[in-house]
Amino acid sequence: MTMIPTILLLLTTGDPQIGTARAMCPAASLQIRVTDRIGRPLKSARVKFDGASHREGRTDAAGCATFNKVRAGKYLLHVERNAFIAFEKEFTVVSGRPSFVPAALSTAVRTPAPAVRASRD
Repeated sequence: MTMIPTILLLLTTGDPQIGTARAMCPAASLQIRVTDRIGRPLKSARVKFDGASHREGRTDAAGCATFNKVRAGKYLLHVERNAFIAFEKEFTVVSGRPSFVPAALSTAVRTPAPAVRASRD
């Protein structure tokens, strides 16, 4: 009897890291997860969004900010954290469906202060 090797191919929809990120955030009608560009969570980032309503908060140790009872509609998310470039993104909340919004921040480039030379007068 001949054995034929079989390859099992698993297909996923979307980004598998998104599902993992959602699992890290507490259940809510809106989950916002803030990370750096490598995917490390950013604690204490200030998040706010405006649109059908206005809300704001700060991320926890997992980089999550969660909100309940968010009205359906279009929103503009604004995220800030020290040493990172501010981030903005539009998103839509659909009535009756939880929403997940990832936000990956880039490190701010620090420009060294110009050297000051003492003048000899």
